[in-house]
Amino acid sequence: MLGVGTAVADVKRDSFDADAARRATSAMDRNESLQATARVCPANVFRKEASLGGLLLGDEPVTLGHCAAHPEKCYNACVGKRSGEHCFRLALAFQENENVVAPRYAQLMFSMACAHGKAAGCTNRGAHMRNAAEEGDPLESLSEGARDNCQFRSFKIACEKNDNWGCAMLGQAYRNGEGVKKSVALARRYYKKSCRLDREFDACAFSRRALKSK
Repeated sequence: MLGVGTAVADVKRDSFDADAARRATSAMDRNESLQATARVCPANVFRKEASLGGLLLGDEPVTLGHCAAHPEKCYNACVGKRSGEHCFRLALAFQENENVVAPRYAQLMFSMACAHGKAAGCTNRGAHMRNAAEEGDPLESLSEGARDNCQFRSFKIACEKNDNWGCAMLGQAYRNGEGVKKSVALARRYYKKSCRLDREFDACAFSRRALKSK
């Protein structure tokens, strides 16, 4: 379950600028601070306030489609303006185009989005650790207990910031006892919060299914 913090995709694959993406990923490989951030649990790097540069790039709204068409610009806004929104949308664009961009680059951007205060970046980084961490992921070497604890704390922060997938994942953590003592009551509380935040979003559909299951 990757890309859990996004709405309907607003980009076509053929609009992706692969050359600009390669320049951006090359810059990522040289960015020591970025690499270091991805080696730390999202909960440990989250910033409570995002940069003011997070919503607009010039006169253009930050969307997945914009970052797919202009990955280098979004990367520069991510690291230069400390814009969690640009980091996050670029991560989603990379995920949509993993035939061109290796999966680890999306995770680098989710990590940086979280560090710049974008709660959904923390959720997506934690969800990747939980569901699909590939060999070579810098957090892969964590013990099972440390990994579960990191995920729980990351989902908790994201839910406190009203990220609907963060609440759904926090409910799942309580239901399964991952990083925390099992609690059906708390699982239900956070599943229900996910739906209160947005009843039409995929996170609510996930939560409703979880609430109906035993």
